[in-house]
Formats: sequence, structure tokens, C-alpha cells
Amino acid sequence: MEKQAKEKFDNGEYILKYLDTKGQHLNIEFELKGKRDKYEKVYIFYTGWIAYPNAKIKMATPFGGWVE
Repeated sequence: MEKQAKEKFDNGEYILKYLDTKGQHLNIEFELKGKRDKYEKVYIFYTGWIAYPNAKIKMATPFGGWVE
């Protein structure tokens, strides 16, 4: 998950949130594919991260909610 998040961050695929003393908060979306019976369903959710000035990111919230 960290590798995918870093790739998305480097490609600008994130949503900026707020900036505080801990750093710049952002959300990154992930897809989770599941199969139930013969139907495949894709769940899209976001995770919360903090970006630091050295271009490193750290997960702050493993599950921030579902994307609709």
C-alpha cells in the first residue's frame, strides 16, 4: 500500500486537505476488488496521509471512508 501511495503521490493523484503543524494532509484513493459468487465488485476507498517537505509521505489514517 505504501508503494502504491508513493507512486500516486509522485504522479499528483491525491486530494489536498489541510495543513497543520504535523504537515500537509492529503487523501489517496485505492481500489479493492472482491468477488462474491460470480459477480466481481470494486470498492473504492481513501486513506489519509501526511506529506513532509522532503517529499516523503506517511500514513495517518488507514481507512478514511468510501468514495462514492
